[in-house]
Order: sequence, then structure tokens, then C-alpha cells
Amino acid sequence: MAYLVQENGLVCQSPDLTPLLSVETPQWYSWLAEITAFMFTCSLGSFTARKEQATNGRGGAYWKAYRKCHGKLYRVYLGKTEHLTLARLQLAATKLSERIAEQGTGPVKQPSRSEAHTEEQHTRELAIPQLLSSRLLPPPVLKYCIARPRLLDVLQAAHTKKLVLIAAPAGSGKTTLLSEWAQHTSTVLWITLDAEDNDPISFWSYILASFQRAFPGYSEQVSYLLSSPRSSLLRAALIELLNTMENLAAEVFLLLDDYQLIQNNTIHETLLFFLEHLPSHMHMIIASRYVPPWPLGRLRASGSLLELGSAELRFTHEEVTAFLARQISPIPSTSAITKLEERTEGWAAGLQLAALALQQEPNIKHFFARFSGRSYPLRAYLLEEVVARQPEEEQRFLLYTSIVERFSAELSEALTGDHNAYLLLQRLQQKKLFIYMLDEQGEWYRYHHLLTEALRNHLRTTQPELFRQLYRRASIWYEQRALLAEAVESALVARDYGRAMNLIASCAPAVRKHGEHIRVLGWLGQLPEAALASQPTLQLMHASTLIASGRLDEGESRLQRLEKALAAMPPADREQSLAGPIATLRAALASTRGDMQKALEAAHDALANLPADDLERRGSVYLSMGNAYFHRGDFSAAQKALAEAVAISRHIGNISQYLETLHLLAYVQILQSLPCQANESCLQGLRLATAYGLDRTASVASLYMSRGDLLYEWNELEAAAEQLTQGIELSRRGENLIGMIDGSLTLAQVRQAQGDMQGAQALMQRAEQFASQTRELIYMTFVARLRVYLWLLHGDVEAAARCADNSGLYAAYDDKEPTTSQLSFFALMDALTLARLYLAQEELARAHKLLSRIKNTLDPQQHTRRYIQWGLLKTLSDHARHKQDAALRLLEQILQLAEPAHYVRAFLDFGSALAPLLTELLQDRSIPRSTQNYARNLLISITAAQPQLVGVSIQQSAKAISPERLSLRELAVLRLLAQGLSNREIAQRLIVTEYTAKTHTRHIYRKLNVHSRTQAIARAQELHIL
Repeated sequence: MAYLVQENGLVCQSPDLTPLLSVETPQWYSWLAEITAFMFTCSLGSFTARKEQATNGRGGAYWKAYRKCHGKLYRVYLGKTEHLTLARLQLAATKLSERIAEQGTGPVKQPSRSEAHTEEQHTRELAIPQLLSSRLLPPPVLKYCIARPRLLDVLQAAHTKKLVLIAAPAGSGKTTLLSEWAQHTSTVLWITLDAEDNDPISFWSYILASFQRAFPGYSEQVSYLLSSPRSSLLRAALIELLNTMENLAAEVFLLLDDYQLIQNNTIHETLLFFLEHLPSHMHMIIASRYVPPWPLGRLRASGSLLELGSAELRFTHEEVTAFLARQISPIPSTSAITKLEERTEGWAAGLQLAALALQQEPNIKHFFARFSGRSYPLRAYLLEEVVARQPEEEQRFLLYTSIVERFSAELSEALTGDHNAYLLLQRLQQKKLFIYMLDEQGEWYRYHHLLTEALRNHLRTTQPELFRQLYRRASIWYEQRALLAEAVESALVARDYGRAMNLIASCAPAVRKHGEHIRVLGWLGQLPEAALASQPTLQLMHASTLIASGRLDEGESRLQRLEKALAAMPPADREQSLAGPIATLRAALASTRGDMQKALEAAHDALANLPADDLERRGSVYLSMGNAYFHRGDFSAAQKALAEAVAISRHIGNISQYLETLHLLAYVQILQSLPCQANESCLQGLRLATAYGLDRTASVASLYMSRGDLLYEWNELEAAAEQLTQGIELSRRGENLIGMIDGSLTLAQVRQAQGDMQGAQALMQRAEQFASQTRELIYMTFVARLRVYLWLLHGDVEAAARCADNSGLYAAYDDKEPTTSQLSFFALMDALTLARLYLAQEELARAHKLLSRIKNTLDPQQHTRRYIQWGLLKTLSDHARHKQDAALRLLEQILQLAEPAHYVRAFLDFGSALAPLLTELLQDRSIPRSTQNYARNLLISITAAQPQLVGVSIQQSAKAISPERLSLRELAVLRLLAQGLSNREIAQRLIVTEYTAKTHTRHIYRKLNVHSRTQAIARAQELHIL
């Protein structure tokens, strides 16, 4: 059975064209859910619409429009069922006609453009984080609006609720009601949201700006965060803001209007976290067309949620009467008002539409003959009965200014070319023509969303060339005012790809420095391939941004297309200067993938081809070289390359590159068992990031994760989890898949150590998902094999063996000799895991053989951390093979290696297996006293975790001999006490509060059983702690 949708909105059944229903009615959407195809025809063209199933793994269906012409099939995306409107069908017909007409045209040619002045470029970069202050103010309550005391009384309960949720369709009066309520409520932080706020940086910047507006200078830390509105102010920053708000005396309401525009899952998750941890004197109010994707059951059950929906916002008969009395004289009869109430179902926007029409059509009978409460007739009515009845000058103004979400008289003048824009704005406002003032100064305005949509769709479908020309004008206006993000987006809608590419090249580097890779990729993704292919520099930027985001396959594909295009050019036309930049990206790509040989070859090629003054790329090359040498296990060469990268990035002020280099340097120091140096490298990076406003961006994610790894080794599990969680959140904000993998794997080990194996497995599953998104075998394999290690830590040998078999771990190392004198980072981790599995399976011969092969690849001075791990495995292997003397002597050596680094977790992860050996070693009085103290502290930690396996007597005897072990942070405080620093100076040095520094000092006194600094220092020297 065939169906035909006509231009008049009727759906007919072939072949006799029997009318079935109308477009955009409830029956229309129910019908769409049941069928799979229909035909649409109008004066603009015709097509066949087909329903297709989504292949993104999340399920669901969407519609596409198809039209065949001259043997070629053209298609246009229509959207989901709920988005199919008559205007969208007409637009699809127009697009298909345009594509057919454009068939055979050449690629877009970029117009020439002179080089921007240095100062202008600097101004543009600074303009990226600008905010519209008008969105931080509640819209003024219009004169014709009526008071709604019944709803204001309901909102009084907001003082006792954590969340007030007002979810209702567009035009239901949500904003007007809240504006009136805000006038009578103190300390309302109002934010009007926009579709552009789906960038988490933009979203949280507006919220923090509203806090600054209400509480200027309340806290230095919060004020500092607010001074960097482009920072990624996610969970870590939210915790600081929540802590600051906890100390406020005033009751505060955070009000988010138009929340339905937010589609970003990161924003949903972080805002839910913020809501769940609000202080008792703070409340959140959300106005939205839809209910946010949150689990609200707990809030409902606890009585913490106040909900208002369409039923509550619906105008009563009395309110309809009062509303019309404000605008119409004489007011309609009671029966007419009742009929209007029924037609509009008390919908505020519908009532306003009706009131406007009644002002010009006093004949009630004629009015009701044309007016309907259905959504499509209302939009049609907007164009035909509201807009069309205005003077031609005002119609033109409405149409031209509808392309922007908000406008001023100055912007309106640029769009319309009319120097009377201000007067026209005033005239439209006097007519109450769905125009809303956004600020108290009357500078910025917007139309009702329905009016904007109706006008914009009408312009797009009837005058497509004018539609694009107006966006071109908007882009120019935004550019002149250094609003480059808006300028780029307007140029893209205008399809002025030459202008868009120039703007992207101008502002994208600054956007990327703030970690906004998603926005840059979104811009570049909208450029036609032909246009992008004409700009090698932008192709390089595209590839670089993809690689930086962990989308390695896509980055390589873009790079290959560029290389292929260059190779096809005549030698005289090729840009020889691109050889160095391409090799730079090749080095970064290979280094990230773990292909060290290719990375080093590309790095040397890049250095040979890059100009000496291209310091930014040369610094990137040295960073890639350092990463390659690091993963190869050549830490000496890695440190030399990283030292070059540090020097270059510091010299040119490339802070993001400098921070990345510090992270890698810190990890080298961790593996060399230089934890204090590694910790200082991380803290140095975090201090610098704070100074440059990058402390909450993806640039510092790796530093948090390095500190988390370090704290895990020191067995400070809560602190480790906190650092790793921050690192993962920041990596996710920057869509850095590799960072999310790294952080999730380490945090999984922390959760296992805390006894939360379920949480650990969930993190491993997330890491596997991230690894699969990279499409890189090296990461997918590494994550799969780390599950073996996690199961061994948990004591489930059978599960570990299954994972080893499934991941190919046995096959990779079983009875094979190393192919090089050194194992790579990943290969060494795998080999140590397999050796541990052999020991757990009592495959002693295989374990011994593999450990012997591993030893030949390790240098105790260069690979200290891995050598300690190897040594503990070899100790247990010798013990199991009844070579007790060898086991004890090796254990003593490992203790002496690990003691300066204060490592704990490497020993604790073996559980009770080491306890008998440590106990026996303590009987040997010939070993150094500091090593004895270290061994006793480890024994205490092991028996504290598993006393039933080792015996309480060992724990008690060890405690009698040695004082309670100091944590690493307490040791750091103790050393600073010995240097004579005050509590305030210690707090500044360690980046903690003075109260925290005093708390650590009290813990030191208690553990050492002393009462003063002098006694603490003396006792520490006696115990060889200092």
C-alpha cells in the first residue's frame, strides 16, 4: 500500500488519494511509527522517504529522503520520527533539487586573504572565551503578563527542595513565571541556556560567571577559576565551588532556563553530580521542554523534588480572562473565552497568538474559523496572520533578523541594511510581537522560539540564496567584533567555505590551546572535502586534532589523503615546506601507537626538514622521541629528548606542550624509583597550569594520573582515586581516549586494592570500550591482558588463566626468546604478568625460565620500578623452589632499592606470600637498621590487610618494635618541618590548606609519640626516617 504526503499537509492513500490524516498531528506521528516509507511531493520537488535503523549500537530509527535523477541517487537526512514536520519535508525537497542542479560544478575556490596583523590575531584569541552577560539576567516581565499567585505559592516550596523541575512544551509560560518569581526572591543565579552551551566549557563558564556576579571576590580560589571562563570546570572544580558555597550564609537558587537545548552527556552527568552535592541552603531550578536524563526516583522518594508540568502551567479560565483583559477591549464573551481556553488548552503562547489575532479580527466567529490549537496551524498562523499583517518594512526586519538567536540594533542594522533598526525594534516591542528584551539596558533581544523557527524555515525554503547571504553578513559582523566562534559558525551555515576556512585557521589554534578539540573538529567536519583538500594547512590541523583526541585511524586517513594529493601534484606546485610538518605528525602517530622504530625514523626525518625557527613543531618532535624512547625502555635517551622538549616549550611559551612533557618526564622518574622528583614534576606542572588558567583543562589530565599512579604505589588509595578521577574527567572533556584508558586502568587497580572488585571490573570494561574506539590493536591487547593482572591481584587464578588464553598472552611469550636486548613498555608488563601467573599456577620451571629472560632486559638503575617487581617475583620463585638463601638475599636487595622511594603497594599486592620471608629476614641482625624498619612497616601493612592469613602475633611483634608507619604526605611534611618551615609555608609548598598541614603535623606527633617539632625531628633521626 502506497502513501503520498502532499504540500498542503494531507496524507493520502494511493491510488485514489483518499485523505487519511494531517501532518504534525498526534495521528501523524503514530502513523510514522508504524510505516516504513512514503512519498512526498510539492512545488519544490518530490522524493521517497524511507525509515532506516541506526547502526551506532544505541538502536533507534531515522528517516532519509531519496530522489533519483539521470541514473544517480541523491539522499538527504530527514531526522527521527519526532522531528518530521512539513517544513522539514519541504526543506529536504529543496536540498535535493539544489544538489541535482549543482551536479557537475567544480570545487569551492578559496578567495585570497592578506595576513592578519599580530595584534589583531592576539585580540581574536582572547575573544574566544567571551560570554554574553545578558544571559545571566532574568528577562523582564512584560506588561501584558498577568500575575499567577497560585503558581507563585507553589514555588514557595522551592525553599525546602533541592530541585525544582519545570518541564513543559515551548510557550507554556515557564520563563515568564520564573522571571516574576525571581523578582521577589533574593540571590537567584539566572542562566539562559543556548544550543552552543553543549560545550561543557561554555556551560560551566556561564554558571560560574553567575556565581561571580552574585558573590564578587568571595573566595580567591573561586575568583581565580572565574577569571578563566574557558577552562574545563568539571568535577574537580565543582568540588571546590561546592566547598565555597558551603560557607555562604545566604540562600541561593541556581536557575537554568531552556535546559532542553543541552544534549551533552558530560554536562548532564556533571550537573547531576553538582545537584547531588549541593549544600542545604542551595537549590536548583530547571526550566525545560523535556525532563533531564537523570534518575529522579530518589529525589521524589525523599521529598527533595518539586515538579511542575503542562497541567500545572495551563491557564485556568480565570487566568485566560485576566490575560485577554490586559490586551483586548472589549473582552470576548464568557463562552468565547471558554472555547479559546479549550482550543489552546491553556497554552500561554497559543493564548498570546490568539490575542494578537483578536486585536485585528474582532469577529469572533471568523477568528475561530481560522484558528486551531495544533502546532502546525499555529506556525502557519504566525507567518500568514501575524507576520503578513505587519507593514512591509517590519516584515523584512522580522525575516532578516530571524537567522540569529539574539540580536541588537547594531547587528540588526548589519543584517537588514536599515539604519532605523533601533526604531523598528522599539516598534515591534510596543506591538508585543513575540520579541523579548534580554537585558535591562534594552540592548539585546530575541524572538519567541516558534516565531524564529517559522521565519527561518520560511526564509530557507523560499529564498535560499538570501538565507546564505544573511549568514555571511552575520559572520562579517561577528568577525569585526572578535566573536570568532560565532563568525565561523555563521560562515559555515552560509556555505561560505573560503571565509570559514580563513576564520578557522585564524582562531582554531587558540581554541585548541584551551583543550576544545571537539569544537575545532566540528568546524572542520562541516567543510566539504573538496574545500578542505584545497588547504593543506587545514588538513594538517585536522589530522593533528584527530591524533590529539586519540582518533588515530581518522588522523592517519586524513594524513594519507594529504600525502597522496601532494604526491599527485607536479614537483613545481608542491609545498616542500610541508615535509617537516607531515613527518612531525607521523612521529606523533607512530609514538602514540607504540611503533617506536617508525616514530624515531619519522622524528629524525622531521628534524631534518623543519626550519630551525619552527620551534613549536620541533618541540613536538622531541616529545614524540621522548615517548618512543620511554616505551622502548631507553630512559636515558628519553630524558635527553624530553629535556630538549622542555627547553623549547618553555622558551616559546607553549604551556600545553610543556605540561605534556612534564607528565612523561614524571612517569620516567616513577619507573626509575624517583618518586619525590616525579611528584615535584607533577606539582610544578599543576602550579604552572594554574598560573595560565589551564588547571581544569585536558592539558593537565596526564599530570593528575601520574600523581595517582604514584600515590597508589605509596598505598594512599583515597588520594590516588581522587587524582585519577580528576584525570579521567579532564581526559573525557578533551575526548582523549588514550588518557581515559590510562586513568581507568590505574583506577581499576586502586579499586581492587580497596576491595571493590565490582568497581574495578566496571572500570576495566570502560577501558576496553575506550580502547576499541581507538581501533588500535596495541591498546586493545594491553587492556585485555591487564585483566589477567587484575584477576591475579584478586586471587582468582582460573579467571586469570582464561583471560591470558583469550588475549593471546600465553602464545606471545611461551618458550620464546626476546628479539631485542630490551623489552618495550607493553611487552615488559605482559612478561611480568605472565611470570606471576605461572607462579600462581605452580608452573615453577616456566616461571623461572621467563624471569631469567626478563632479567637480561632490565637495568636496576634505569628500570628500578620494574626491577623491583621482577625481584619480588624472583624471590617468590626461589622460595617455592626451596632456594631460601637466594630468596632472602634478593629480597634484601629489593628492599634496599625500594626503601628510598617508600614503595608499599608493590609488596602489598603479593598479599601474604611475602610475610613469611619478611619475618625470617627480620631475624637477620646484619641487615641495615633502616632496611629493618622498612621491612617491619611493610609487614605491618600486609598483616593489617590480611591478619587471618599471616597471624596476629607477627603484627603485634612488629608493632612493638616499630612505630606506626608515616604516610608519604606525612613524610613530606616531616622533611619540611626539619627545614624550619611554618605551617603556612608547608601548605603553600604542598598546595594544601593550612588546616590540612596542621592535621598532618598532629598525625606525625601521634605516630612518633612526641609533642613538639624538635622531638619529632629527633625521633625521626633516631629511626633513620630523616
